[in-house]
Amino acid sequence: MHHPQHPTLASLMALGEYPQQFFPRLSVTFAVFPGTDRGVVTEGVHLLDSATLTGPIPELVKSAVDAVCRHIRTASLAEDTFRTDLPD
Repeated sequence: MHHPQHPTLASLMALGEYPQQFFPRLSVTFAVFPGTDRGVVTEGVHLLDSATLTGPIPELVKSAVDAVCRHIRTASLAEDTFRTDLPD
């Protein structure tokens, strides 16, 4: 019996160039809300940034980490003659 050869969903998501061509809902949605909880904001700006990230899993992870890093605030702690950066 002949079994058709086709990629699995896992291989498509891990190694495909643009898996969303076949599965458009398999993406990552990134959003930055003001405050610490999206339900807290009732007026004014509700969303500071958003993006739909697509591509294979390695690209999704890199894009998501890059997006988070763009929005992390960094404080500085000065002790003696050295400064230490403290990300959120």
